[in-house]
Amino acid sequence: MARSEISEKLSLLIKENDWDEPRVLYIFVQLRKILDHRDDRDNYTILRFYCDWVVHISKDYITKETIGILKEIEKDATLQIRTGGTGTSAAINFVYLDYLKPEIRAVLQRESIDPKEIFEELNWEKLVVCLSRILENQPLQVKDSYGLNIRKIEFKPTDASNLTMLVYFNEPIKSKTGEPAYWFRLTNYV
Repeated sequence: MARSEISEKLSLLIKENDWDEPRVLYIFVQLRKILDHRDDRDNYTILRFYCDWVVHISKDYITKETIGILKEIEKDATLQIRTGGTGTSAAINFVYLDYLKPEIRAVLQRESIDPKEIFEELNWEKLVVCLSRILENQPLQVKDSYGLNIRKIEFKPTDASNLTMLVYFNEPIKSKTGEPAYWFRLTNYV
């Protein structure tokens, strides 16, 4: 399929803004096709990462940019466990796809697709919820060679408006109370 046809399909998908899991999955498939047509596709490593993740039951190849994000999540989660806090900015940004926004915006603009619809607050929240549902129980497996204490990240099923992400560790982190924490849970309400 020609790049112009893919862009046209993607534009229509976004304009209809009827956000559900099949539509969001299809949007990411079409974004991946556009990336495959582009000469500068290496500039969109986070977007490519998510486009791959949505179609795999488990993902273990992680880009260096994503490893950087995971390092921040690990650092913030470790601090929260040790101090008894409840949330981290890096994990929240990961759950809400804040790292992904600039790349989606750039690709849409380069394809002459108005990104306004997808980035309206309510539409973005619906997209985030749908994407988290797509990724439920499709763990991000972190190889030992990446040098992280994170073993796995997984979105877990919740009710229709909540997001829950679990971060599992290779080695437990000593909590504020001295108990070992083998995982970190982040639940946000959309």
